[in-house]
Formats: sequence, C-alpha cells, structure tokens
Amino acid sequence: MPEPAVATPVAARKLYTFRARGLPVELAMAQFAQVYGINVSIDRDVRGQVTADFRNLPLDKALEALLEVNGLSWEWDDGLLRVTRLQTKTFNVDYLRLTRTGNSTTTTSSTSTGGGGGGDTTRAGLSKSDTINFWSELESQLEDILTKGRADSTDEQAPPMETVTTLDRVANTTTTSIKPLKEKEGRLIINRLSGTVQVTSTRTRMRAVEDYLKQLHENIGRQVFIDVRIVEVGLNSDRSLGIDWNQINFGALKVGSATNFTTSAAGSNVPPLTAAALYSKVFPKSFLVNDMDVVIRALQQQGDVKVVSQPRIRTLNNQSAIVRSGTERTFFTTQTVLTPVAGGTPVISTTTTPTTITEGLVLSLTPQISVNGRIAMDVSPVITRISGVDVSPDGKSNAPRLDVKQTSTMVRVGDGETVIIGGLIQEVEEETNRAVPGLGDVPGVRNLFGTTYKSLSRRELVVILTPYIVQ
Repeated sequence: MPEPAVATPVAARKLYTFRARGLPVELAMAQFAQVYGINVSIDRDVRGQVTADFRNLPLDKALEALLEVNGLSWEWDDGLLRVTRLQTKTFNVDYLRLTRTGNSTTTTSSTSTGGGGGGDTTRAGLSKSDTINFWSELESQLEDILTKGRADSTDEQAPPMETVTTLDRVANTTTTSIKPLKEKEGRLIINRLSGTVQVTSTRTRMRAVEDYLKQLHENIGRQVFIDVRIVEVGLNSDRSLGIDWNQINFGALKVGSATNFTTSAAGSNVPPLTAAALYSKVFPKSFLVNDMDVVIRALQQQGDVKVVSQPRIRTLNNQSAIVRSGTERTFFTTQTVLTPVAGGTPVISTTTTPTTITEGLVLSLTPQISVNGRIAMDVSPVITRISGVDVSPDGKSNAPRLDVKQTSTMVRVGDGETVIIGGLIQEVEEETNRAVPGLGDVPGVRNLFGTTYKSLSRRELVVILTPYIVQ
C-alpha cells in the first residue's frame, strides 16, 4: 500500500516541502493542493505514479518534481492550476514556402526517329544539382522527435501522432492530410503559407521541439557574403603546363598553407583537366581588398591577366549560389515521327525545339558556417566551350561538340580569409588575319594579298573567394 503524502507548510508559502511514495499522481496533486491552498484542476486522462521527497523548493520546481516524471504539463489560468497530459504551442518558422533547386548544367541532345521506333540520338551533357525542400525535411524531423524512441522514454503515455499538412502547390505539396483527432492524440500542424508550426504533445517532447527549433532558427538565419573574382590568365609559352604557384612573388603578403586537390571530370565522355591538380592558397583575414591588386600583379608574372567577372553574393547558410559568366548559345533539336494511315499516305510530323547552352563559366558555391565560426565551402567550377558541331548520320540532326573542364572541391577558411583556386586550363584555337592594307579588303583578290594564321593558346582560370559571416 502506498504511503500517505506528507506536506509541510513553510513560512510565507514561498517554499514547499512534500513527500509521497507510490501515490497516483492525481491523488498526490490533490493532497499537495489541499495543504497549500492551491486551486487545481486535473484532466481525466492524467495517469501515473509519484514518488517524491523534497524540502524548501519554489513552486515551479515542486511542480516539476511531481509532474514532469510522468511527462505531464501544467499552466496557470487566472489563479487555477491546470494539470494536463498534453500541451499545445505554436512556433514561427521564417522560411520561404518553396522547393529550391540549384543546377549547374550543360546538356543537349538531338533525335531523329521514324515510325514506331529506332533513330539516332546525339547527346552531350554535364550537370550538378542540389534540391532542398525545407518544409518537407522539417516535417519529417519533427515527426521523428515526436514519435521516435518511445520505448526508452520515461514518458509512458506518449501519444500517437497525427500530422496535418496544409495544401501548398508552390512547395510541391499536392495532397492535404487532415484527419479527425482522437481525444488522447498529439498532432503536428505545419502551415507553409503563414510560416507556423503547431505542436500538441507532452511536456518532455515539447521541450525537445523547442530546443530543436531554436537551434534551427540560429543556423538557417545566418548568412555569408562572398566576394568573388574570376581571373583568366593567358599562359606564356614557358608556362604551358599551368601557373607555377611556387614561383609567384606575393610581396609582403602573408600566405597560408597551399593545398593540391585531386581533380575529377564528371561523365565518362568528358576529358580530364589538362593542367596539374586543382591548387589552393589561403590568405589571412588581414588580407585587404586593396591587396587584391598585388595578387593580380603577381599573376601577371605568369601571363596576360583579364578579370572575367567579379560578382558579390550574399546567401543563407548551407544554401547554394550560382555564378554564371558566358554566352548563351542556341541549338535546335529535331524529332521526326512517321504515323501510318490506313489506306492513305503516312503522315510525317517534325518538331523543332531550341536548346540553350552556356559557353563560359558556371560556378556553384555552397557555404556552411561551423560552430567555431569557420566557413566550409563546396566550390564547383565548370568551364564549357563549344569546339564544333556533330551531325547525325542522316544529316537531319546536330548537336554541339563540347569541351568541358569541371572539378569540385571543399575548402575551409576563416571569416574574412581569402582563398585562391587555380588549375582549370583550356586550349583555345584563334585565327589571325593579315593582309596588305586596302588590297586585302577587295573581294576576289583578298586571298592573294592576305593570309590567315591559326594558333593555339592556353588559358588558366583562377577563382579568388573571400567569404564573410554577416553579423
């Protein structure tokens, strides 16, 4: 038989002393409230046993000792203490209601087909994509917190969960799941339009949800500002193998460790880099934007230098940003279909579809801020050049011949540090026309007084990145 509860009043009722062993929680609370003159209301679904022995505790700690061991909740309602098994809270989550996809893609195909099947297809492609559906991931993670690990939990009455998802076509949610809730069930309601999450669960699990959402807000709200400079170095004849970073004089600038990264070309039909491995140098935070001119002058020791692009990007933590610099080329893909007609002439239909290809540079950046304030970046540059056009055997389709250089690497730098990445080399065929002034422009005789020279030049692309954590 459980021992009777013993409560001892304390002066001014500011501290509370109570002892109970093996009492039903509703009985223990009733005795506690009677001794201290507290108005209490206990829901009929409150169950559990209490074994407690405390002295001189404030009221909030006393209630924790009596109720939290059974996962119960309580709240004050105009002088009335309500004890419940479940509690409901609403949280604001500030995030766009969309599915974000980052793509770095170079691809084309042309197909010529005849009735019923067969045909010729020419393809050239290279792609990298990253899809983030924040709200779907959030829903799945909250369900894990609210439903997993029940067997090991002290919350013996953890309720089965019901999920209510509001319809949101923008975020690719095409179904709505709203079910009537049973009396003792918890539930999770997510409204992407208003950015609210409502949770009904026990006190223990509610605290886990609060901790998770607090940490989530801190992480997804952080931003990174990235200063990007993309420089093209026309290599001298004695530098045809690429920039010799060990011979570059950076003057008085302090240079951190240099790292060689292994390069890889995506796709079996894509040729590897024609230079040495991807190379990286790190400059400390004291490196100023004005010092960038010193770096440019240092690179001029290796060849002619041209700044291709210098975008400045601000992106959220763990979100991809795409830098595209080049020319959009349009090619046309055709599809021919032969449809038999009973007792008549077959119908031939041809569809022409334009396909756009970026000739130039596509740079994908994804920063991640660590707990110690350092920034890890996934850097994926892709250089694409159209070297020619391939024609299908039937002569009706064509596809560009692509010269693609791609690599992907991870770098880790401090806030405000600068990293220089090089190693992407491409060969470019150039034509130079020389002619006698005046006569070289006369139709019909220009070939007699002029000539065309073809030369092969090598260029190395250098990417200079400086990330800053936005405070």
